[in-house]
Amino acid sequence: MFVFFSLVVVVIICTIRYFSSEKKGRLDGVLTLLTLGLTAVVLIWNTQVLVKNTQIVDEGVIKTLRQNLRPVIEHQYSLGSSVDSYWAQLETGSTTYMSLGVYNNIATNITGYIIVNHKKFQLSFTKSYPGVECAKENDFVGPMFWATALSKLCAYPIKEISKNTDEENEICIQYQDVDGNKYFTEEDKNLSPISGSLQENSMQSTASIQVARCREWTPEISCKKDFINGENVLSCSPNAGAVGTYNINPAASGGTTD
Repeated sequence: MFVFFSLVVVVIICTIRYFSSEKKGRLDGVLTLLTLGLTAVVLIWNTQVLVKNTQIVDEGVIKTLRQNLRPVIEHQYSLGSSVDSYWAQLETGSTTYMSLGVYNNIATNITGYIIVNHKKFQLSFTKSYPGVECAKENDFVGPMFWATALSKLCAYPIKEISKNTDEENEICIQYQDVDGNKYFTEEDKNLSPISGSLQENSMQSTASIQVARCREWTPEISCKKDFINGENVLSCSPNAGAVGTYNINPAASGGTTD
C-alpha cells in the first residue's frame, strides 16, 4: 500500500513537470528534491520490512531448534488407592524415591525439590537401568548431569536435611537441553503436571503460584556423602542466595551442615 501511494505521488510529480514547461526552471529543483525524498522513504521502508521479516525467520528457526532439542521429564507413578496415599508413602518413607522418565532428547543438569506435609527437601538423582531397580537409599547426593532420551531416573528427597514451609505438597524438576536452554516440570498437590520453558514468559500471567515458584527456584544447598568408618556421612552447605534455614533431621545418622 505504501509503495503504491509513493508511485502515485511520483506520477503526479511527473505530470506537473510535463505541464509546467514555462516554469520548468523554478520547479526542477523542488521536484527533484521531492523525487529524491520519496525514493529515500521507499528505500528505508523496504529495508525495515526486510529486517523485520529476517527477524521473524530467525525467531522461527531458533524456536524450531529449541523444540528439536527439548527434552521432557515426566514423573512416573502408580497411585494405588489415591493421591493422598502416595504423598503419605513419601512422607513415611515407605516410598523412598520417585521414578522419572526422560523423553524426546538428552536432558542435562537435572535438579529439583519436593514439598511433603510442609517440609521441603532438595532432590538427588541416579539412573535406573533395565532389570535393576532403584536402591532403597541413594549413596550419591547431587544433580544428574546427563541423561539420554528414554532414560529412567530415580529422584530421592534428601531426607536428612529439611526446611519448614507453609507451601503445599509439590514436586519441581528443572533441567536443560544440550544447548543450555532451561525447562521445568511441576506437579501440584493433586500430581497434575505442567511443563514449560524457563526462558519464555508466555505462561507468567496465567501460571499458578506454585509454577511461578518452581520456575524461579535455584538449588539452595550442595550436599555430598563420604564413606567414613563404615558408613555414609552426609555433609551439606548452603548455596549463595539461599533463603531460610535447613534443619538436620534428628532421625538421620551422619547428617551435618557446614
